[in-house]
Amino acid sequence: MEGLLSRVFGLMLCFLLLIVAPLINAYGTQEMENRVELLNDVSSFLDKQTDKGGITQNDIDQFYVKAESHGMALNVTVRRYVKMSTKMKNGEIHTSYVAADDTSILNQHDILQVNIKEISSTPYKRLLSLFLKIYDKPYTLTMAKMVK
Repeated sequence: MEGLLSRVFGLMLCFLLLIVAPLINAYGTQEMENRVELLNDVSSFLDKQTDKGGITQNDIDQFYVKAESHGMALNVTVRRYVKMSTKMKNGEIHTSYVAADDTSILNQHDILQVNIKEISSTPYKRLLSLFLKIYDKPYTLTMAKMVK
């Protein structure tokens, strides 16, 4: 009976070490590379659009396709915040940013914000939750840049 238990335990340990651990490592490496590439794409998009001073629908479509090409199902939103200044009764100027619908023209000191949220689970997260009981939250990224 002792030999049978040690063999079963040995087989389970071999399965974990030879199959599951390399899979988690490979999927984890790929997911981290995808996140870095996505970060670079968002940064590049913000730099290009704020320098250009406007966003066309074609620019947004290309950015959506580029963001989705990394193998993750993402919800991508692009927002524009317009700078509003109001003079108070005591002479003080109060500055705030208000969300605007039109992104075709970006004025100086407007803020362009990109929000990305992962909407599905990846094989890496499923393996982590199944074998290691680690539950990773969905990936989110929010970046913003002011128009020069």
